[in-house]
This record gives sequence, C-alpha cells and structure tokens, in this order.
Amino acid sequence: PSCRGRWRAAYWSRILGNKASAYLATLERNARALLSIRCAGCDRDWAFHGTFRGPQRAQSLVDVFDGVSEASRPAAVRLTRAWAEYSAGCGPPDEIVNIFTQVWPDAYTRSERMGALSMVIKDPERRVTLLLALLRAAPLIYTGCCAEPHCMRCQVSGHHEGQTCEERA
Repeated sequence: PSCRGRWRAAYWSRILGNKASAYLATLERNARALLSIRCAGCDRDWAFHGTFRGPQRAQSLVDVFDGVSEASRPAAVRLTRAWAEYSAGCGPPDEIVNIFTQVWPDAYTRSERMGALSMVIKDPERRVTLLLALLRAAPLIYTGCCAEPHCMRCQVSGHHEGQTCEERA
C-alpha cells in the first residue's frame, strides 16, 4: 500500500477470493523451499519452517518462553511487545532477534525455541522474514529431525567451531 504498511496474507486471501488457497499454498511452498536443508544425520530434507521436533508444540508466545529462568522473564514481556509491532507490520524483526540471542545464547536451545516460535506465527511472510533474520544473526542450528548441528549461513553440516563462515569459505 502507499502508506508503506503491510497487508497480512489473510487479508490478501479475502481480496483474491477463490484464488486464495493457491496464493497461500504458494507462499507456504516458497517459505519451505527457502528454509530447507538436507540433514546429515538421516539424509532427508528438513525444513526449518514450523517443523522442529521440540519437547512441545507451541500454541502461544507464552509457550515459547516455557521453562526460562526467572531472570529472563522481562525478556518475555519485551518479546510480547516487539511481536505485537512486528506482526502488525510496523517494524523489522530486529528486537525479536536481539531478545532471542540474549535469552538463548546456546545454539540447541535457540534452535528449539525458534522452531517453537515458528509454530506460533500464522502469517507465512512474517514467519519466514523473522526466521531468516534469526538465522542471519545466529546461523548455527540443530535439525529438528536428528538434532544434527548445521550452519545455515554456510549450508554445511556441523558448526565449524573456531572458524567464522567467512574463514571457512
């Protein structure tokens, strides 16, 4: 729109009428392709698109923060505020990314929580934009199928400890 706001996929669906399901399917398919890797553990394709095999299936932002320390509770409040702005299209995902990397510095837990967060996000465009921003800031993840380490920036198995992605290339 001319106001530089964004329209949610659900809104576009109403405008598109009977073409809406094809539109949403295309968004989901493109998102899955963008976030897919080959797992070194099971040699199958795995998409970091709401498919993380975590201890729970997140239903809300509260679930994403389930089990965090009392010291991290203020971050949950900040995430809720940042999420309200981001989901309304009023800003970039930067604050959410900052919260995630501060609260969960270790790659395994962060991967698990990013997967949980992606299950909460209904709008495919917002989900992919946020996950890509998180993966740019913290590219070392574990696959949801086999918990294999993987670097999303280099697109290689393992976390190449002691080397940056640039040094590795």
